[in-house]
Amino acid sequence: MVLMTGIGYAQSVHIFITSLPDQTPAGAALFLASNCNEWDASNTNYRLRKLPDGRYYINLEKKANDTLFFKFTRGSWSAVEGDGLGKRRNNRFHAFVGKNDTLQLKIDSWEDIKPEGVFRLVVVDATGTTPNGADIFFTGNINNWEPGNSHFKLKPLLKNTYAIDIPVYGDTIRYKYTRGSWSGVEGDRKGGIRNERTIVPDSYSEAYDTISTWEDIAYPRHYHLWVDELPGNTPKAADIYVTGNFNNWDPGDTNHIMTKTDSGFFINISYPGDTLNYKYTRGDWQTVEGRTNGLAIPNRAILFDHQKEVVKDKIYSWEDLKAGGFQLYTLTLIIPVVMGLLLIFALHGVRSLQPSTPILQVLIGLVCLALLFRLVLYYRDIFNWYPQLIVFSDFIYFLYAPIFLLYVRQVLSSEVRPGLISHVLFLTPIALMLIFYIQFFIVDYEDFIFNIVNNDFKYIFATSGAFGFGFNLFCWSLGVWLYRKAPVTNKAPFVRLAYVKTLLIYQGLILVFWFMVYVIGGVAELMALELAAVVNICVDISWFLFAGNIYLYTFLLIRDPEIFKTNEEVTTVKHNLTATQPELENLIRQVEQLMEKEKPYLNEGLSLQELADLLEINIHQLSRVINEGFDMNFFDYINTYRIEEFIAKVSDPVNDHKTYLSLAYEAGFNSKSTFNRAFKKVKNQSPREFFKSRKAVA
Repeated sequence: MVLMTGIGYAQSVHIFITSLPDQTPAGAALFLASNCNEWDASNTNYRLRKLPDGRYYINLEKKANDTLFFKFTRGSWSAVEGDGLGKRRNNRFHAFVGKNDTLQLKIDSWEDIKPEGVFRLVVVDATGTTPNGADIFFTGNINNWEPGNSHFKLKPLLKNTYAIDIPVYGDTIRYKYTRGSWSGVEGDRKGGIRNERTIVPDSYSEAYDTISTWEDIAYPRHYHLWVDELPGNTPKAADIYVTGNFNNWDPGDTNHIMTKTDSGFFINISYPGDTLNYKYTRGDWQTVEGRTNGLAIPNRAILFDHQKEVVKDKIYSWEDLKAGGFQLYTLTLIIPVVMGLLLIFALHGVRSLQPSTPILQVLIGLVCLALLFRLVLYYRDIFNWYPQLIVFSDFIYFLYAPIFLLYVRQVLSSEVRPGLISHVLFLTPIALMLIFYIQFFIVDYEDFIFNIVNNDFKYIFATSGAFGFGFNLFCWSLGVWLYRKAPVTNKAPFVRLAYVKTLLIYQGLILVFWFMVYVIGGVAELMALELAAVVNICVDISWFLFAGNIYLYTFLLIRDPEIFKTNEEVTTVKHNLTATQPELENLIRQVEQLMEKEKPYLNEGLSLQELADLLEINIHQLSRVINEGFDMNFFDYINTYRIEEFIAKVSDPVNDHKTYLSLAYEAGFNSKSTFNRAFKKVKNQSPREFFKSRKAVA
């Protein structure tokens, strides 16, 4: 019973050697010399066993002494372990406390393997963030990468300058600097993980290093801002403040008042991030800087650049000192809203409306709403009341285009009735956007404002706009296809074709500027260029053109009101324009004489309006003359003369050297397909078939 108790409480220690110096001879045996074996450096009973994982192991039981003193050797006292610098080290020791203790140890060097020399490293701590009193250590392949080895602590020389002499054993030294642990290791220039330093000390005896950052401490970048021009109405005694993500957007932070000099205002700002977002104020948000038109300006942004010492800025205006209540750009958005509302009511009062007119009213209403939401961006009080209003204008990306396409189809042919598939296809994008944007309406009020001010949502908005551009381009292309198809099917009167063409050209112009926004913005993002002002100008022009839809619809309504009326009403008006049959016959003769003498059909761009102007009659009178007098529409009538002109030119030997296509162009046609289609319609044959048959008859 006593024996079992004694065995149960026997004390021992498990010792593991986890790493050896790089210069340890291959296959060397390791021994433990201690006070429990009379300090025998080669006692085979105390030889360490090498484990499969490369470690060395020995188990010692407690004997007479409570404390174990020991060292490691390679079989003799001349080959005893040394300290981190290759010199004699003190005895190791272990006090037996627990039943089974475990030690994980490293051997730093061997006294018999002397370093080839000593190498000096001079280190400059350039981070500016090292805690006061913190020690800096060398760690590398010569000390088993121990991050806090006291033998490798750097000694201070001057302010932020340290030095250390390290032993040289091999050809290459691989190392890093720490503050005593791997969590406090040095970083790269951006605070990330840096690669190992390497040096070959053969050619020189010292080297100079610079510590840029610590991985665990954010490193402040230094931004130098210079304002060399202020608005002319800036109060003379006004201080200029800088506010941004570096001071929690405090507009009156006295620590960030710019220094006034003879040539401008200057300030240095320290901030750990790679991007500085900021604005200038005169002490509060009411006196924040504005755009050239006096309205709210987007946040300024600087990408950190070690090479760029000073960023020069110009303040264009102050929001509280803008001239007058309304600015020109604001008026370009407000006036169309008022005109649009009046136009909706005006269209509602027109008798015998086209089936497409209610769709136009919806379109105009959408434009007005989008412009109103766009104006929210420029008025800080409205923004602060409900900041989520600024995202509503984005919904126009996926609402306007499908309704515009539906309107074009309805104008060109009132028989068009979009089916279920069309509805699903064109309503899916707006449904997806609603789901995607719901996050903006459930986020906390303060968080939303903070994210907007810091441009945290810019990539979301940019992506949404990019998909919106693609969707609008797709709908516009379908509209162009419908327009080109309309003359062939002959379902749309000429005036409406011209009307649709005008709308499509204008929408295409808007798309061009929209595309420019993404081209310029993409180049700026990829090349880190300061093009925000150019992008903003293109965005403003795109919205100005979008507002121009109201002006365009108003102008077209005034110029051609019959566009918005039913075919029956337009036909009644046309018939009332000529009172008697003799007058109609007289107009027919005038048209024939003009066509034969002046040959206006040679003009490839001849329109019904131009021909009416040549005859000095109303466009509707001319339309009736052609329809009733010649039993064909305007295009067929003009192409009949062009076909005869073409045949005459082909028959003239003078033109034998010319191709059919070139003669067709001379006859007034503007494309090969139009010529071939018109020729076959008039002659029931292709041009080659026609002339081949004539030769056969001859």
